[in-house]
Amino acid sequence: MVEKFSELFPSSRWMTYGAAAERLGLTPRLVAARARRGRWRTRIRGATGEPEVEVPNALLDIDSVVVELKPDLAFRERVAQAVGEVDRTEAKWAREDAFAEERRIAKERAAASKRPWWRLGR
Repeated sequence: MVEKFSELFPSSRWMTYGAAAERLGLTPRLVAARARRGRWRTRIRGATGEPEVEVPNALLDIDSVVVELKPDLAFRERVAQAVGEVDRTEAKWAREDAFAEERRIAKERAAASKRPWWRLGR
């Protein structure tokens, strides 16, 4: 297959869905879905009647791009601090709930002892 560059967008290529899928390592159905989401232009090839899609060269030349990932220790430390803060807050709320329950029980007991002897449930 002869790949032609787009006249309007030289940073893209017209390819059939099958060729684009092979080049991108996807299935033709996934290429079609990506084309819809990315609003890639489509057309019908005049000679064969096959549908074509305009694929950005940035995706096709992905092998030439080297991405070096370094561990972001500062970010991990901030995440750990945030998780610790959430844990401390949840523990504080649990303690407050327990204290509120104890106070409610104590109030009920105090109110029960103030009832007259004939209402104590004998």
